[in-house]
Amino acid sequence: IYCYAIEPPTIESGTFSNEYVYLYVPIESMDAYKNAPHWDRLQFINKYFVDGICYGVISTTEADVSGCLEEDYNYSGHIIIPETVVIEGLTLNVTSIGEEAFWSSENITEVTIPNSVVSIDNYAFSSCEGLITITLGEKVNNIGEEAFIDCQRIKNIYVYNEAPPTICNNTFEVYVNDAATLYVPAGCKNVYSEARYWKYFVNIKEMGIAESITLDKTEVKLKVNETVTLTATILPETTINKEVVWSSS
Repeated sequence: IYCYAIEPPTIESGTFSNEYVYLYVPIESMDAYKNAPHWDRLQFINKYFVDGICYGVISTTEADVSGCLEEDYNYSGHIIIPETVVIEGLTLNVTSIGEEAFWSSENITEVTIPNSVVSIDNYAFSSCEGLITITLGEKVNNIGEEAFIDCQRIKNIYVYNEAPPTICNNTFEVYVNDAATLYVPAGCKNVYSEARYWKYFVNIKEMGIAESITLDKTEVKLKVNETVTLTATILPETTINKEVVWSSS
């Protein structure tokens, strides 16, 4: 339904028989429609799909990644949320992941949340059974109830906020606390180890610190003036300083 009136027209309770429809209204009038009699019962006001992701317009400057009609869910692979999204010519900051935004998207394997996002609402990724890796930007400070419940394959959680985000006792499956590795900023391991509910993660590691260096060759024989190229693999990928200094004796 596209309604271009700035002021919500008067309608009756039975004007629209299906409340599960998309309603598009002028962005500056969104709050008026949400509070207007009978318009307020429509569930999906100003939802837009951009590059395959459903967004809800919060204001003329902000948007969230939003839940949509069930038949529109088709998320898979690595989902990368952008910091901004352009909707109707406006560049909006993506500041939150809405309730049930990715609910039951079983084919998602990895999700990257940008630094612009502050909160992840309840059930945002619940029942994403294929989810393995989560990356949370440095401004995420609140994650709601059961946001990652029924996601038992999670193995890696990267959190870039030096202050542990607020989470609930059921944000993650209990199983994930034992099976997943929680990566936190350098120097923050103790903070997370003492933080409410984060402390239940058994494996907490600091990002930016090299844990292993391996070479592609274990033995090389050279004659005088000959050279050889060696390739070093530094793990984990989050190691900040990957400079390798070679020396011989």
